[in-house]
Amino acid sequence: MENKSSLTFTFQGDHEVDAVSIVTAMQGLIKISNEIAKQNYPDVEFRLAVRALVPGSLSFDFVALACAAQNLFTPDNMEYAKNLIDCIKTSFEIKSFLKGSPPRAKKEQGGFITIENKNGSKMTVPVSAGVYFIDSTIDQSITGIFAESSGRQGISGIRLEHGKSVLDIPAKEFTTLSEKIDVSQIEVSKLPESREVIVTRQNEILYIRKPDLLSKTKWEFKSDKYITADVEDKAFLDSVQSGKQSIVARMYIIADVR
Repeated sequence: MENKSSLTFTFQGDHEVDAVSIVTAMQGLIKISNEIAKQNYPDVEFRLAVRALVPGSLSFDFVALACAAQNLFTPDNMEYAKNLIDCIKTSFEIKSFLKGSPPRAKKEQGGFITIENKNGSKMTVPVSAGVYFIDSTIDQSITGIFAESSGRQGISGIRLEHGKSVLDIPAKEFTTLSEKIDVSQIEVSKLPESREVIVTRQNEILYIRKPDLLSKTKWEFKSDKYITADVEDKAFLDSVQSGKQSIVARMYIIADVR
């Protein structure tokens, strides 16, 4: 299964831009892409390319082509390349929103993350964009792009475009965005390590992503989130592993989940 998506990156201003700024931007985009792909899509092969310089402002398309194995349990119309490019652009949006300082708070709920910056403003991003906070790789790559572009003649701003979504960052913000953010300072509320909480959810609908046909691995399901689990219903397991119960696309089970 192959799909392609692109992000248009523009140094706004004069026709001529320092070559080091361009190289730094490319290296940063590649590092950001690789980190997002490694964390969110480890089984997908991405090929990154640059396409078609545009006359006027120094502009290029950063292209991602994704090639993933297709099977019965691959979600329909999964657009890996588009999702990767979305995450890249969202990473720049997070960097701009944080204004050079670690977030006051970060809360994950459902499929989204709410981030609060030093001014108390909040933004909500898809949970996949949380890769920004796993380590400093993405922040440092974006920081490097703005640090190298700061004060350079001919650059009045940077623009990122993906589809109809546009992010404009003027050169006056480059100094602030050149500040590295220590993601280890993010406050995340946690339960005490010695406390264990067990919750049972009954009659839960679980779509089967990957069954265990050989009694060696956990099952993979999709409910309100993706999970892996052991199935304790021995009669059901025996029927699947003996071949009496077939597993097909879009099949789900109804189960009590602990």
